[in-house]
Amino acid sequence: MTPDEGVAVTQAPETSADSGHTESRQIDARRHGFGPAPDIAAVREGAGAVRVPTPFGPSAWLLTRHADVRAMLGDAESFRNGWTPADLPGDAADPRQITGDRSGDLLSLDPPDHTRLRRMLTPEFTVRRMRRLEPRIVEIVDEHLDALERHGGPVDLVSTYALPIPSLVICELLGVPSADRDEFQERTRRQLDMTLSPSEKQAHGAEALAYMRGLVAAARREPGEDLIGMLIREHDDNLSNDELVGIANLLLVAGHETLPRPAGRAGDGTGAVTGESASWSEQWATS
Repeated sequence: MTPDEGVAVTQAPETSADSGHTESRQIDARRHGFGPAPDIAAVREGAGAVRVPTPFGPSAWLLTRHADVRAMLGDAESFRNGWTPADLPGDAADPRQITGDRSGDLLSLDPPDHTRLRRMLTPEFTVRRMRRLEPRIVEIVDEHLDALERHGGPVDLVSTYALPIPSLVICELLGVPSADRDEFQERTRRQLDMTLSPSEKQAHGAEALAYMRGLVAAARREPGEDLIGMLIREHDDNLSNDELVGIANLLLVAGHETLPRPAGRAGDGTGAVTGESASWSEQWATS
């Protein structure tokens, strides 16, 4: 994706350079092939920034131009990640958070809280520390590739490869015990299933929250070499349990948003290539 194809959604700004776009507009963000969604491409060629509804209730700004996204990321005064009480009905909490607040969730925090947590987390993702995970990640990937080969085709690349791998890597990162990992994967799948009703998603979110709290409590008693254990050893006085739970949930969701989607797109490309195997062979034979 080129910079001009970048898309960002941020919460309502206190001020905006284009104050004329105040009405919320429904956008179909589903891609057609490998290019940007037609609705988003049309916004980029037109206004560039529009108000859109969100699944959580309040609307947000959709930015489609590289320069606008850069300006937004550098302007914490005008743009914010969270909703204010004025944006939410009654005494409702931020509906994105199963804990009722935004503790530990960098995606919905603003400075100075975002800055404080990011400074703690950045050293945990150095090349040296990530390399310690590399051998286990290679094992996980190889195990799933071997399983695909044994299964034979056709096979769903997303459900059998792209989805389980990040979940297992997150288990390694967070120190989830081996005995809990099958259940952890299934709970994660249910928690991120967009076909479920709000009440079902809330129930699964509560289960995940209870598990993460137990994981943090165990790490408090005996910090391991995983991410939670290292954060406790190095920043115990500056991190609450809710923040640790929020960080763990963020990694869980972020892992499932960053790998399966691109891998799914790669699966489309794989299907396109294998579906045209005859023409590819002919081209190679005549080249």
